[in-house]
Amino acid sequence: MNSSVVSTKEINVVLVSLYDLGHQPLSIASAAALLEDMECDVKIIDLTNFQSDTTPIINADLILLSVPMHTAARMAINLLPELKTINPNSHFSVFGLYALHLQDALDEKLINSAISGEFESNLKKLVADLKKLKNDSKNIPGWKEPKINFDRQKFLTPSRDQLPSLEKYAKIIFEDKQKITGYVETSHGCAHVCPHCPVTAVYKGKFRIVDVSSILFDVDNLVSNGAEHITFGDPDFFNAPKHSLKVASLIKKKYPNLTFDAIIKVEHILEYEPLLKDLHALDFLFITSAFESMNETVLQKLQKGHTAGDMQKAIDLCRKACLLIKPTWIPFTPWMKLDDYSHMLNFIISNKIINMTSSVQFSIRLLIPKFSTLLQQIADDGINTNYSKLKLTHEWEHTDKRVEDLFAEISLLVSQCKGDDFFTKLCQLVEKSTGQKILNFESNHSYAIGSSEEWYCCAEPTEEQMILTDSLF
Repeated sequence: MNSSVVSTKEINVVLVSLYDLGHQPLSIASAAALLEDMECDVKIIDLTNFQSDTTPIINADLILLSVPMHTAARMAINLLPELKTINPNSHFSVFGLYALHLQDALDEKLINSAISGEFESNLKKLVADLKKLKNDSKNIPGWKEPKINFDRQKFLTPSRDQLPSLEKYAKIIFEDKQKITGYVETSHGCAHVCPHCPVTAVYKGKFRIVDVSSILFDVDNLVSNGAEHITFGDPDFFNAPKHSLKVASLIKKKYPNLTFDAIIKVEHILEYEPLLKDLHALDFLFITSAFESMNETVLQKLQKGHTAGDMQKAIDLCRKACLLIKPTWIPFTPWMKLDDYSHMLNFIISNKIINMTSSVQFSIRLLIPKFSTLLQQIADDGINTNYSKLKLTHEWEHTDKRVEDLFAEISLLVSQCKGDDFFTKLCQLVEKSTGQKILNFESNHSYAIGSSEEWYCCAEPTEEQMILTDSLF
């Protein structure tokens, strides 16, 4: 990258990280590296570790908010009016997966540009345009629609120096111990097109490899800052298994005490069964896999590429390879039946994975963002939706009122009940509401495994997260 082509020393940029699944934000660190390479004056505000100094905001020519997930996009909409009051003359932009879905914010002039996909090329262009039209930075021609780019490129090593230390972010819990965790990605996008996934709306089945050297240098920095564990955040670690395993092997060779976790699709667990032993040998503590539902119709609607029987096979194969698996779920969908919920609980109990399923999973309701590829399926099935600009989703109601009542009860339980008795109370509630028998289980089940701050891109933000953005400065 030739930084001498466009001198941008006059451009002051503030990067705002809203929420990125609890880990140190890779998107912010990657954008900071690019902007610093272009000789911008870069300041970072990470709301996970709240900073209240308004000076960077006041002086900014460009305020760039990272929106990698639904929660961050909701928080951005909530925060932008206050930021614009502090600095009405700045160019406001968003980047990340959910930038595509913020078209309304563009139309209403709440933001001035939006960048999704491989953001680097378009961010470089935006900075160049800002330099040329600094006196009218809010009205740069050609930025009325979200920009999406899939250029292959050589990535810079993420710049993490301005971010809070890794100790201030979520940690991996394993065997009652907490491990300081770094977050990297070996690829962007996904080869699969599950219609409810926000990745599909942007990448549409494409994925891009991150070059090995960039990842290894980044891991060097993470380890020097205390990382004991590395989370691979690819939408699917086995989109390019040879590449991903090469990266993990090189990291493990240099840092033998590091452990790992990753996300792998059920379909890929079955397809690449021999590689599961490799993951165990490399000290992957667990893998996360999107099971979603026990209902075969729901799995077909979501084009998961697996059946409920395949989910059982995936658990059995992982156990055979001495590898733990954490399922994720979307229990509430327009196609579910009331009995599906008890079937899901009995599956979790019978497979002894209570400790692998975080409480937030039990109240997740299908989100349908503005440009979701699921919209056509919803329309074909005659399901009525109402788009909410505030919630950034097409809201729906189940035709069975009992399902809606169950959702309300479980959502309340998830928000109010913490600790070891949560699952017991959940089973009692579901048994009473559905009339379906829930299997017996040991109340003192083993320790929880996973992140100390369990959250998912398919989940609505909590009330506490939204309150965080009400008055920050």
